Amino acid sequence: MKILALELSSARGSIALRQDFKLDVMSDGRAHTEDVSTPLRAWTSQPWHVAQESVLNTQRHWVESLRRGTEPEVSGADNLKTYALVEAAYESARRETAVEPISDAD
Repeated sequence: MKILALELSSARGSIALRQDFKLDVMSDGRAHTEDVSTPLRAWTSQPWHVAQESVLNTQRHWVESLRRGTEPEVSGADNLKTYALVEAAYESARRETAVEPISDAD
């Protein structure tokens, strides 16, 4: 059984990311599957290795940005906006109506 983590479709095709990190691609009538898994490092452990490596890469990027004096691609303000969206989604589900995200990060 294929358990999907994400699926996107359009008139020309679709992509479906499975929980086993296989990406099923359908484009212009042709289908193929790609392995998009993150390699297991000596310092990581399954199933958390994807998140563990992303934390390392994010921290590395932030340190490099700080050294260069540039804004990181994703800032703390961006993270606060994401948090506001998640909180609004939970509140919207609780109230069963649309809820506007509240963010002081602007």
